[in-house]
Amino acid sequence: MKHFLNELISAGNRRKNFFLLLVVLVSSAMLQAQNVAVSGIVKDVTGEPLPGVNIMEKGTTNGTITDVDGKFTLSVKGTNAVLTVSFVGYAPQEISVKGKRNLDVTLKEDTELLDEVVVVGYATQKKATVAAAVSSVNNKDLIRTTSTSAANALVGKVSGITARQKSGQPGTSTNLEIRNMGAPLYVIDGIMKDGSAFNALDIHDIENVSILKDGAAAIYGVKAANGVVLITTKTGKKGQKPQVNLNAHMGWQGWTKYPELLNAYQWKWGNYMKQANDGNLTGADNIANAKADLEKWRTGYYNPATGEDYRGYDWKGNFVRDAAPQYYVNANISGGTDKSDYYISVGHIDQDAVFKEYNYNRTNLQANFNMQLTDNFKVGFQTLGKIEQNVNPAIPGGDDYFQMRNSIFNLIPTMRPYANDNPDYLNYITPTHDAARNMAAYTIDNAGKHQKDFRTIQLSANLEYKTPLPGLTAKGMLSYYYETFHQRDNEKSWDEYRYDPATQEYEVASTKTDTYRGDIRNQKVEMMGQFTLNYDHIFAQDHHVTAVAGFEFFKEDRKDLNVWQSPVENPFVELVNTNANNQVSNSIRTITTASFIFRAGYSYKEKYIVDFAGRYDASWRFLPGNQWGFFPSISGAWRLSEEDFYKDSKVADYISSIKLRASYGEMGDDMASNFNVSSI
Repeated sequence: MKHFLNELISAGNRRKNFFLLLVVLVSSAMLQAQNVAVSGIVKDVTGEPLPGVNIMEKGTTNGTITDVDGKFTLSVKGTNAVLTVSFVGYAPQEISVKGKRNLDVTLKEDTELLDEVVVVGYATQKKATVAAAVSSVNNKDLIRTTSTSAANALVGKVSGITARQKSGQPGTSTNLEIRNMGAPLYVIDGIMKDGSAFNALDIHDIENVSILKDGAAAIYGVKAANGVVLITTKTGKKGQKPQVNLNAHMGWQGWTKYPELLNAYQWKWGNYMKQANDGNLTGADNIANAKADLEKWRTGYYNPATGEDYRGYDWKGNFVRDAAPQYYVNANISGGTDKSDYYISVGHIDQDAVFKEYNYNRTNLQANFNMQLTDNFKVGFQTLGKIEQNVNPAIPGGDDYFQMRNSIFNLIPTMRPYANDNPDYLNYITPTHDAARNMAAYTIDNAGKHQKDFRTIQLSANLEYKTPLPGLTAKGMLSYYYETFHQRDNEKSWDEYRYDPATQEYEVASTKTDTYRGDIRNQKVEMMGQFTLNYDHIFAQDHHVTAVAGFEFFKEDRKDLNVWQSPVENPFVELVNTNANNQVSNSIRTITTASFIFRAGYSYKEKYIVDFAGRYDASWRFLPGNQWGFFPSISGAWRLSEEDFYKDSKVADYISSIKLRASYGEMGDDMASNFNVSSI
């Protein structure tokens, strides 16, 4: 029996050992499958090793970068892992490590990046041959946002741009500055405009935005002292079937930050504490009465029979909406034939404010047509128009939106908007507290209406002729712009009341008498003409020569008429009728400028680059003999390839001093990014 038990125990031990061995083998196999060491080298097409290349395991944060010899080692999870190999200036690759432990990777230059064409003023250039500081944003980046203005859509997408939005009033856009130098010049399809014209563009109609930050802006003369924002609108493509696009979104906006205001009890408590600290609240009876008064404000005591009302009022909560709606829709069609292309777009924006009865809406029209009449001759036509409107209550003061915000901040929470809570009778609120008035009075029906209407249309025609001389093209453009502006103000009077509980009557406590009715009409006509000769030719494969020379003129005629009446004689007719109180202001103005423009550039193998540009500007603003000014610029660049950059001994020594074989997570994203940026 004992022998049998010993054999059974021995057999059990053998089975136990067998299972333990099996578990060890399986675990070892799993570990082997989970962790695979992969090594390799990354080179360019010439066989030169590339240091600083990002090697990432796809779908994870596991990665590393190549050392000064282009070599790397990375432990990946499983034999089915895929590596993503990327480097600035080169096309990325994805490589499977299945069945491989040593990789030999060859990266090719990203020709799309180097061949990208940017607008640099009166011409376009390959990005690889631009010596000046030029940033570019395409349509795909702009339409990622739901902004209602082009400036807002540009915020955060270009380095060196400062954006400030001073107001949340509907239709208000962001003010852009390049390197904090002030408002830049805007050029839309070759035509100089201002920031309001840029912000009035539909973002879906913009093809590209280029920012000229330094000497490259000199070709636009004195107006370009603060930099230039160049906008190119969309066109169709030749041979393309009609494509219809519909873009729409709806959203809500609200204040993200506003001071937390006191309620009625807190406000009364603070005032009593001030009296106590100033020594003006003394005596047991006075202190007892103050405490009793505070208790009523704390509990919100209200007795309609006696008129005792200790209910506080939240002015912000009752007059500021948490979510003001806005919506946007755009429909466009584009296409072309073998000899022509077209792009037609209609867009509409409607935006409300957090205050009721504040509204901004705009409708845009864009139509671009191009026709290839012959192999060397092309013509184009463009129509750009908008209808824009702002509507809000007519509040006395220069900034109606600010007056509303100011009233919220300064209205005392112990006051209520309606006498006896009757909405037919505005409660009298003394305007002595920073001129804050009863916000319930600020409605279009009660206070009157302020409305601004813009109507603009721009017609442009351009010609392009390729001369028999290779690389030489003649271009001409003529533009006509017409704008009307109509502003109507009708600031009405109203009564404010006090309620007497004893007689149950409403007594007029105050009457607003500063009435105003105005009618402003402005008309502007602009004519712009431009003729340029553009030269772009490559000699002996390595020598690239570009040049632009031309003439440009501009003329603006403006007429302004302002008629107003204050006080208003007849509050029931919204017209400025004949009256002794009428005043009239009328003005006309003509602006003319003329300019000679030129630019010359040379590039050797897209490696050594030099550019010279200038503008000879004349303006009517200066006295004869001092009307012309010269604005030159010169820039040069030496574009280093990655291998040239890392061949530098100082750079190589610096890189070799870093533990390049550390994992991507240990080095951090910033370290890898810095290598990429430095190797451009």
